[in-house]
Amino acid sequence: MPRISGLEVLKQIHSESISVNTLVISMEENNKVIKNVIDAGALGFLSKTGDWDELYSAIKKVSRGEFHYSEKINPILLEMIHEHKQQTPIARIEFNEREANIIHYLNEGLSSTEIGGKLYCSRATVDRIRQILIHRVGAKNTAGLLMYAIRHKLIEVDSS
Repeated sequence: MPRISGLEVLKQIHSESISVNTLVISMEENNKVIKNVIDAGALGFLSKTGDWDELYSAIKKVSRGEFHYSEKINPILLEMIHEHKQQTPIARIEFNEREANIIHYLNEGLSSTEIGGKLYCSRATVDRIRQILIHRVGAKNTAGLLMYAIRHKLIEVDSS
């Protein structure tokens, strides 16, 4: 894009609270780019060198509000979590059962509507609780909330 970077567009979209699910497709696959994409609120990240099947799957998942990060960048995500864990003082926040369930279902990639169905509440209730949790742990977005949950062993990451 000639005038503004995709990352800047993403930041603008989320800073103006525009409700859109975003998937970033980039040639760049380094820690800084991935961190910026997550911090800017993208639900997914793919390499431009990925295959069409993964692109199709990622578009479907992200359009439903689910996360999709290319398996190719898992080592970068795990390194980011490890670096964040070393830099961040451990402060454990207690969650009630409903909050813990929402975190668990977010980690499974369920949408707010799907989580609401499982917990017998509305999508809006799930979204409100998620925003409260993000604020409580000091995160910028859902990815930050999940990173907090991983650090504090509330959820596990499959490193394979």
